[in-house]
Amino acid sequence: MKISPKELHALLLSETEHTLVDVREIDPFSQNHLLFAIPLPLGRLELLIADLIPRKSVPIVICDETNAEGLAERAARRLHELGFNDVAILDGGITAWREAGFETYSGVNVPSKAFGEFIEHEEATPSLSAEEVQNLMADGSDILILDSRPFSEFNWASIPTGLCCSGAELVYRAFSTVPSPETKVIVNCAGRTRSIIGAQSLINAGLPNKVYALRNGIMGWRLSGYEPATGAKGWAPTPEKVDQLAAHNAAVQVAERFNVQPISLQALSQWQQERDDKSLFVLDVRTIDEFEVGHLADAVHAPGGQVIQATDEYIGVRNARIVLVDNDGTRATMTASWLLQMGHSHVRTLAMEDNPELTTVVGPRHKPIVRPENLEVATIDPRSAKALVDDGALILDMSLSPKYREGHIPGAWFVLRSQIKASVTSIAQNATSEFERAPALILTSEEGSLAKLGLSELSTLAGKPVHALEGGNTAWQNAGFQLTNSEQKYSVDPIDIWRNKDKGETVEDAMRAYLDWEVDLMVQLGRDGSTRFQHFPKSHPLQNPSL
Repeated sequence: MKISPKELHALLLSETEHTLVDVREIDPFSQNHLLFAIPLPLGRLELLIADLIPRKSVPIVICDETNAEGLAERAARRLHELGFNDVAILDGGITAWREAGFETYSGVNVPSKAFGEFIEHEEATPSLSAEEVQNLMADGSDILILDSRPFSEFNWASIPTGLCCSGAELVYRAFSTVPSPETKVIVNCAGRTRSIIGAQSLINAGLPNKVYALRNGIMGWRLSGYEPATGAKGWAPTPEKVDQLAAHNAAVQVAERFNVQPISLQALSQWQQERDDKSLFVLDVRTIDEFEVGHLADAVHAPGGQVIQATDEYIGVRNARIVLVDNDGTRATMTASWLLQMGHSHVRTLAMEDNPELTTVVGPRHKPIVRPENLEVATIDPRSAKALVDDGALILDMSLSPKYREGHIPGAWFVLRSQIKASVTSIAQNATSEFERAPALILTSEEGSLAKLGLSELSTLAGKPVHALEGGNTAWQNAGFQLTNSEQKYSVDPIDIWRNKDKGETVEDAMRAYLDWEVDLMVQLGRDGSTRFQHFPKSHPLQNPSL
């Protein structure tokens, strides 16, 4: 079934549940895509779709560049095989959408980045330049720098003296962390979005301090000639009871302004029973350590700040029901307040401390994989695979390209599942004698799931026996065999990641271009007209639609 650009535009403006997915790899997606398209690369579709599109009967629209490359058609067939029964293809693809006069965007996580610019514009969020912050440091001023990114990013590069206090943790921990009401609080991220949202979160929560966003974040710091710290490990402390109560009371005020509504256990149970008819996302917005101590059986770990920074990586269905879970309601409320402003109307919060009877699951969550029924795969264990490799078998690795670069089985070729035919053709042409002599091909991936899913496609092209390595590269290592990061062999261009730096462009030029791109998103939003971003006046909260 095809859908025209005009029909899709009307769907995007409607209150009907739907999802729009772009099935190209991330690099071409980042160059040109529709604003609310969810990146769902064809090559990893089965690994991502269960969390992004939890209801199989939801209307799905698929797009690629022009339809000519066949990705959309292949994706439609695969979705039908997986049990998704309401699938349409954007007629003429993104090219036809653009020719119809509608807006397209570059970059990734664009709705979230655009929302950050909208908030700064509407709220006039205070900010300080890198030079101003450096001067405060040099003067010995009473300041506190809070980094709103996940710890891995903070540890890689941070503002000197900064503490990690990612996303929704800001309000939860600030009342314990800020030494006095006179302390100036400065929130930073890598660029702009999380700095703006983080600073405005503290302002909305009524923190009595002067609060600022670090203008342009770590990028602005570097472009001003200052060196970031590396290897920092400082965390904003977990709040004491009295400070946790202060944060909770602040969140109550935020809930009143933005009309954040809680959900009862009875209502949640009803929503869970209705999830075949209405999509439901249950997102636990606490830290990963807290999540693994105990979480709801159907909850996905989704740190509050990242849900706002990269909403399209967690919520793949527009107009869906969303339940945000934490311990006492603070972090869930702050996250919900932002989702409501982004236009996600059907958001509720659940505090587990208020519901001690909740049944929780302990330990990490195993990400669900959607597989075709009766999938039969010829697997091979690592020791048997090693013997075959020693006999001349070729290894084809479907891991994400950064993982392949980090470590792969010696001699392995990087291949893209979405370009498997081109990958095999390239190997046959560039390593003709090895390919012809190879008694078999062995397909692998990070932990083997993708290799199993891609085996049938490879088998139709290989002309020789093909096996999937059971457990993938992880099992190979666990069997005592080595991975290497040398001898990298790419059968096709690794377009499976976002390359935000053009060849030959300096890091500084790339940073300036990125920051200019973020700021210019407001201009595009003005032309677009399809966003639902809302400004909630402090004294007149908008009503949250009932379901």
